Amino acid sequence: MDLKKIGLATLGGGVTLFLTGFLVWGIVLDKLHQDHVTQYEGLVKEIPNMALLGVAMVVFALLLAIIYERWANISTFRTGAIAGGLIAVLVGLNQGIMTMAFQNLFDWVIVGTDIFGNMVWGGLGGGVIGWILGKFD
Repeated sequence: MDLKKIGLATLGGGVTLFLTGFLVWGIVLDKLHQDHVTQYEGLVKEIPNMALLGVAMVVFALLLAIIYERWANISTFRTGAIAGGLIAVLVGLNQGIMTMAFQNLFDWVIVGTDIFGNMVWGGLGGGVIGWILGKFD
């Protein structure tokens, strides 16, 4: 396993996931989410903890980079985008359904729209990771 390749792919993917996440959930789906999430004082931070958000993006990018490099041999934008979108949709769907099972935090509209959001988010991030891995073959 080439740690330099994985490190660069993780960095590039993490930045892409961060920016894409802002566009998808911070702009496109923001109003819809506000309308379908249970509201109570203190639930949502006025200003998100950007450092933690950045760490979360790097962790997901690292997961994809390791899967792509070690097991899937993904080294193109196209194959990275397909795999990243699928993985993000399945992980997001799992988390959404688990949350619905245990909490009254949001409704099925959130779960459904997050399928779209995760597909775009994971697809773009995964595509960049695959592309970067292919550049260093």
